Amino acid sequence: MELSKIRGWSSSRLVTSIVLALMVGTSILLAFRTPTFDFDEALYRRLAEEMKASHQYFAMTWDGRPFYEKPPTYVWTIVASSRLLDGPSPSVSLLASRLPSLLFSTLTLILLSLFWHRYGRVYAVGFGGSVHAPQRAGLSALLPPVAFGTALFPMAQATSVLLDPMLTFFLTIVLLILTAALQRRTGAEVRLTAKETVTAAIAMAGAMAVKGLLGIILPAIAIITHEILSMLCSAEARPRVRPFWHRLRGVAAGVARSFGLALIFAGAIYTFFYRMMGRAFLTEFLIRQHFVRGTRPLQGHSGSLFYYVILLFAAGPAVVFVCAAIATGRRSRLPFAQWGFPLSWSAALIVFISLLATKLPNYTWPAWPAIALSLCILVMRASAHASEDQNRSARIGWLRVSIAAIGIAAASTLSIVTLALSCGLDIYIGRFMTTLRARTILMSVEPLPLQVRIGLGLIAIAFALQIVEQCVFVRNIAADAAAVWRTVAGAAALNCVVLVIASLAVVPYFDRQLREPLVRVSHVASGQHLIGGDLTTIALFSPTVSSNYDRGPVRQIGVHGPFTQAAALQHLVITPVWESAACRRRGFVLTDADAYLLLCKSELRFK
Repeated sequence: MELSKIRGWSSSRLVTSIVLALMVGTSILLAFRTPTFDFDEALYRRLAEEMKASHQYFAMTWDGRPFYEKPPTYVWTIVASSRLLDGPSPSVSLLASRLPSLLFSTLTLILLSLFWHRYGRVYAVGFGGSVHAPQRAGLSALLPPVAFGTALFPMAQATSVLLDPMLTFFLTIVLLILTAALQRRTGAEVRLTAKETVTAAIAMAGAMAVKGLLGIILPAIAIITHEILSMLCSAEARPRVRPFWHRLRGVAAGVARSFGLALIFAGAIYTFFYRMMGRAFLTEFLIRQHFVRGTRPLQGHSGSLFYYVILLFAAGPAVVFVCAAIATGRRSRLPFAQWGFPLSWSAALIVFISLLATKLPNYTWPAWPAIALSLCILVMRASAHASEDQNRSARIGWLRVSIAAIGIAAASTLSIVTLALSCGLDIYIGRFMTTLRARTILMSVEPLPLQVRIGLGLIAIAFALQIVEQCVFVRNIAADAAAVWRTVAGAAALNCVVLVIASLAVVPYFDRQLREPLVRVSHVASGQHLIGGDLTTIALFSPTVSSNYDRGPVRQIGVHGPFTQAAALQHLVITPVWESAACRRRGFVLTDADAYLLLCKSELRFK
C-alpha cells in the first residue's frame, strides 16, 4: 500500500473529526444565542409557557384559547426541558425551548453513525471493492454526520423550536430499519426480524403522535417509490409489470406486521388524545390540518411545484454532491434495489410534499438524514468504480458538469445577494423581489449597521468558497475517495462558518428590527380607549403581540380567517402592510403604523 494513500486516509480522518467538533460547537452556540423567531418558533414556546403555568398537560392553549392544530407531544418535551432547566418559574427560557430539538437532532446523527459503522463494510464489499482499497476512506462512523452538515438548512434548524427534528428522529429509525432489510434482500420477499418489526412500529407510531399521518404515509410511499425506481434501474432492457407486482407484494408481506402494529399503537394514542382533549382535536388536527392543508395553502404558505427542488439545491451543496455522485461510474454489481432505498425515501418525500398546496421549508426535514446516508453510499460506490477502472472513472462526464453548474448557480446567487446587501445595494435587490412582503421586510431593517454588513460580506465569501468545494468534489468523486471526504468536510465547515457569523453578527439585528415594531404597536393598541379592548391580529400569529397587549383578549387569525365574524366582536386590528385590505374595510380607520405593521380601529358600534 502506498504511503501517500495511508497519509490521505489519516488526514481525512483528522479533518473529519475537527469538522464534527465544529458542528457540535455551532449547534450549541445556536441553542444558546439564536432567539425564537416570531410567527413560528415563538408559538411553541408560548404554548409550553401556558401549559407549564396552568398545569393542564392535555389542554394546549394559545392566549387562553384551545389549540388543536398539533398533538401535545412535542410541547411536552419543551415543558419537561423547562422543568429541568428553569425550575418552577412560569417562563420557558431560550435554552429550554431549543434543547429538545438539539437532543433529537443529535440522536438522529448518532443513529446514522451507528448504521454506517455496521453496514459501511457491507456496502464496500457489495459494490465489488474491498475494505483495504480506496473505500477504506469512507468507512468511518463520523462520515454520515459530516455529510449531514453539508446541508445548510437542516444545520441551521437543528436547534429550532419546531417539532420537525423530533419527527425526523422517529422517521429515521424507520428509514434505517427498512434500508437494512432491503440491503440484505435477495429475492422478492423482505424479512424483518421481530425486533425490527416492533421497533419500526413504535417509531412510526411515535412519528404519528408528533405530527400525524405522515409518520406512516412516508414509509409506505417510499417503499412503493423504491420498487418503481428499482424496476426502472433493472438490468433488464424491458422490465415487466408482473415481476414488479411480485416484488411489491413481497415487500408488503414483509412489512405488513410492522405497519399493522403502528396503526394499532397510533390508534390507541389518538383515542387517548380524543378522551383527554375532546372531539375538537380530531376535527382540527386529523381533518383540517391534514386534508385542508393539502388542498389549500393555509396562512399564505404557498409556492410553485418546484418550490422544494429549488430549496434542495439552494440549501447547501449536499444535494449537488449526491446528484454528482449518482452520475459517476457504471452500473455496480450491487443493484439499486439493495442500496438505493435512502434515495427513494428522499424522492418520495419531495414529490409528496410538492403536491401539497401548503408549502413550508421545514417539511423537507425527514429527507435530510436520507440524503446524508445516500451521499455516504454513493461515494462508496464511486470509489469502487475507481478501483476497477481508474482511467475511465476519472473522466468528468457532461452530466456531472451539468449538475455542478446547477450547484454553482445556487451558491453564486446566495453569494451575490449577501455581497450586495453588504455593499449597500439593498435598493437594487428590492427591485427584483416580486412580493410586497419581501420588499417591505427588507426596507424595515434598513439601514444595515456596519457590523451586519461585515458579517454579510464574510458570509458571501463562504458561499463563494462553496463553489470551489463543489468543483473539487466533481473532479475527484471517481478518483480519490480520501480527497472527496476532505471536500465534504470542508463544505460542512463552511456551513458552520456561515451559521456562526449569522448568529453573532446578523440574526440578532434582524430579529430585533422585526420584533420592535410588534412591541411598539402592541403598546399603542393597549392605550386605545375602546369599550371591550379586544384585539385581532391578521396573518401574524405573534406571541410578542400577546405578551405586550394588556387591555383584553387577543384573537389571532390567518389571511383567510373569519375576519367578518371577528370584526363583529373586536375593535382593534393589527395587520402587516401586505394584508392592508383588512384596514380598508368599511368602518375601520388607520390609527398607527410602524415599519411593516398597521394598527386600525373600528368606528362602528357593534351589538
